[in-house]
Amino acid sequence: MQCLLVAAAALALGTSAGALELPAVYGPSMVFQHSVPVVVWGWGTPASNVTVALTQTATPATVTTVVNATGQWSVSLPEQNPSTNPGTITITSGKEMLSLPDIVFGNVFLCSGQSNMELAVQNSLNASEELARAGTHGAGFRIFQVAMLQDYCNVTEPQTNLTASIPWGRPVAPGTDLTESPLGAVGVNPAGMSAMCYYYGVELATAHPEIPVGMMASSWGGTAIEVWMTPTALAACGEGENLKDTVNHWTFENNPDPGLGYLSLETHSALGSCTVPNVPSTLWNSMIAPLLPFKMSGFLWYQGESNSGAPERYAKCFPEKIRRWRSDFQLAEDTPYLFAQIAPWPNHNVGLISGIRYAQTAALDLAGVGMVVTADIGDPAGVYHPIHPPYKSEVGRRAALIAENLVFGNRSVSLTGPQITHVSWDEWEPSWGSFHHGTPGPGTSPVCAPGNPNGWVCGGLQVTFDRDIEYRASYGVVYGMSSGFELFNNVTGQAETGGTSAGDRQLTSALCLDCTKCPCSQPLSVTGMVGSRTLQLNTTYISGHPSILKYAFADYPTMLIFDADGRPAAPFNVTIPYSAKP
Repeated sequence: MQCLLVAAAALALGTSAGALELPAVYGPSMVFQHSVPVVVWGWGTPASNVTVALTQTATPATVTTVVNATGQWSVSLPEQNPSTNPGTITITSGKEMLSLPDIVFGNVFLCSGQSNMELAVQNSLNASEELARAGTHGAGFRIFQVAMLQDYCNVTEPQTNLTASIPWGRPVAPGTDLTESPLGAVGVNPAGMSAMCYYYGVELATAHPEIPVGMMASSWGGTAIEVWMTPTALAACGEGENLKDTVNHWTFENNPDPGLGYLSLETHSALGSCTVPNVPSTLWNSMIAPLLPFKMSGFLWYQGESNSGAPERYAKCFPEKIRRWRSDFQLAEDTPYLFAQIAPWPNHNVGLISGIRYAQTAALDLAGVGMVVTADIGDPAGVYHPIHPPYKSEVGRRAALIAENLVFGNRSVSLTGPQITHVSWDEWEPSWGSFHHGTPGPGTSPVCAPGNPNGWVCGGLQVTFDRDIEYRASYGVVYGMSSGFELFNNVTGQAETGGTSAGDRQLTSALCLDCTKCPCSQPLSVTGMVGSRTLQLNTTYISGHPSILKYAFADYPTMLIFDADGRPAAPFNVTIPYSAKP
C-alpha cells in the first residue's frame, strides 16, 4: 500500500519529462506554515507563464508569474490561518499541470543532528505498538524526511533541491487504506522516520488537534556540527581549527546491521565510498539549503557526540549555528530552537561527554532556546550502543513541554528542567548531628561530630531551585551511585567573585579534572529538603575555600532532582560567592 501511495504522489507532482517541476520539499498531504505568506517555487520553461491557484481554503488566491531566464519561478500566496481542512494548490503552465491536494496549514518544524536524531521510530522503545497506532494522531499530523545520499558527502555550493526518503504524507500503519481521506491524500509508513522528531509531533498533534503539525527531518549519524553550518557561520567557531582534529571519531564494538536506523562511522561505509560526511558545510549545502524558501515555526536539534573532543569550540559554534539558521531562513531572532543534551555514555573517555553536555548550555544565553535534558534516560546495555538510548518518546514529550512555552505562549512552562537560583555555605554546627561520607563500617566514626580531632573542617550547603523539586534518592541507591554533588575547593586560597545564577557557567572549571591544575573536589551528602525548593547538603574539606559546586558532572551521571513534569535538573557548575564562605 505504501509503495502505491508514494507512486501516486510522484504522478501528482508530474515527475515525467515535462518542463514544469517542483522541488522535493513540496508534495501532496504537506503542511505549510500558518500565518505567513505561502511561498511556492519551482522550475519551468524560460519566459513561459506559470499560474498557481490555492483553493478550498478560507483565503483562496490565484497568482501568475513568468519563469525567469534561468528557468526558475516563485510566487507568494496569502497567509492562511491554522486549519485541518484540506486545501489544494494547482500549478499550470501551458498544457502542463501539477497538483498538491490534501494540504493543510499549521506549525512546521525542522529536525536535524546526528545519530540520536536519525534513530528511527522502528528502533525506539515499544516501536511495534507505536507504529500500529500511527494513523490515530489526527488528520493534521504529517511528516517528511530528507534522504542521506552518497552525493552529499562533499558538496561545496548550496543546492536548490534534494531527495526525500519519506515524502510528505500522513503517518499510517502499514496496510492502512486511505479511502476515507480526501482524494489524492498520501499515507506514509513512519517506521524509518526520526523518532525524536516523530514523537515530538505526536505530542503536539495530541495536545493541539486543531492546529496541524508538519515534522521535517534532515539528519545524519556521526556528523559534527560543522557540516551543518555555512562557511560564514564557521568563521565564528575559531581560526585555524582542523575539523579532522576536533571531531571525535570513536569506534563502536559489535555494530548491529546498518539498516537498523542509525549509522556510525563504520556502518556508513555501506553507502559506498561515502563514510560519515564530516566535511565543513557539506550537509548544510545539500540537506538544509534546499529547504530555505520554506517557512517554519522552529527547529529541533540533537547532536554533539562527534564534537565531544573539543567542547570549547562547540560552545562557540553552537550559538552561532542557531543565530545563522534563524537568519538564513529569514526567521525572527527568537524563533523557537529546542535541543537535546546528549545522552549518558558509560565507559567512555572520562569527561568528554560531561564536557560537551556542559558546552551545549552556552546556547541558553540566546532568546527562544529550550533544552531537553536526557542524562537520566540512558541505556547502558543498549542494542544500538549505549549512546543511542531508545527512549525517544520521552525526549519528544519533554521537547513538547518546552514548545508549550516557545510556540504556544504558555510562559508558566520552563524552558528546561529545574535550575539553581541560589547557593549558600555555612560551617557545620553540632546541632546538625553527626554524619559520615560513604557507608559507615565497623570501627568507623563520623567525620563530623563534636570533638572529632581528625582536623577536617565540615560545612553545609543549601541549594535552592527555581521551582518545587522532587529529590529521588532511591534512584541513586538502586544504581549504586553517589549523591551526584561535588564541592570544589580553591587550592590556591584565592578569592573568587561572581554570582550564583545558572548563567555562571565557567567552562574552564567545568572541564578541569586535574587536581594539580584546578580546584579539587569533596563529595557531599544530601541530608534532606528545606521546604519544597531547597536541598541541604553536608560536606568535609581540609584546606582552601569551597568555591565551586557541581552536580551530575559525569559521562553517565546520577540524576536525582526532578520537577513536577518529570524533567530532571541539568548538570550544573556554579560559583559559591566568597561572602558565603567561612
